[in-house]
Amino acid sequence: MRQITFLMDNDDVLVDDKQDYLWFKKIPEILAKKRNISFEEAYALCVKDYEKFEGTLEWYDVDFWENRLGINFKKYIKTPELFEDAKQFLEKFGSQTIVVTAAHPSILNITTKNVKNFVRKIYSSFEFGLPKEN
Repeated sequence: MRQITFLMDNDDVLVDDKQDYLWFKKIPEILAKKRNISFEEAYALCVKDYEKFEGTLEWYDVDFWENRLGINFKKYIKTPELFEDAKQFLEKFGSQTIVVTAAHPSILNITTKNVKNFVRKIYSSFEFGLPKEN
């Protein structure tokens, strides 16, 4: 009998990662305080910088952003909650599921904590040396 394997993304497919809050609210707030500028100025700087690296491995590299912005924001990354329908799916098909995520290896244990006990394997796009889009 043939077995089906499911390839799934983690963020906003299996888990509600709420990354927008971190990248577009918390980081600009921290940067504004650090540089003594307004939130709006910090937000504009962040967005401009994000756009430069969108679609590259650096976009997903937490260490890159911490060094670039001078902010230790790993402490703000929380374990995301499984979506209820994803939990039901994984309870049934988790052993047939491989997760491919763009999460940087330094935060993989945090971002996949609620998924890893269900699935066969988790890969980070960093293992392949390619951004998720590729």
